[in-house]
Amino acid sequence: MAEGNRPTSSDAAAAIDEVLLAESATRQATEACRQEAESTLEAAREDARRIARTANARITKLHNHCDALVRERIEAIRAGARDEAVRTELNTADREMLREAVDRLANRLTRPGDG
Repeated sequence: MAEGNRPTSSDAAAAIDEVLLAESATRQATEACRQEAESTLEAAREDARRIARTANARITKLHNHCDALVRERIEAIRAGARDEAVRTELNTADREMLREAVDRLANRLTRPGDG
């Protein structure tokens, strides 16, 4: 190789400086990307927390609504049962008629000689 084609020490130093600058730039770019990724990740986590809070609030509201509907329906069933109980009560005349029917049946079943 001819002396003119050989790199000088200043050329080598310049090349090393260039590599070091590129390495530094790469580190800075990597750090900037890492920070951006952290920011994006934290924003996503906050979105997830917000969504969870909203979902929990909606679920709680739905449960409360369903509980109220169930209570209303149970009360309606109980009221209907109370109304039916009132309707099936016998008045004095009905009770007397039933007592007489029971007495007649008891007499027939206990009469001697029918057996």
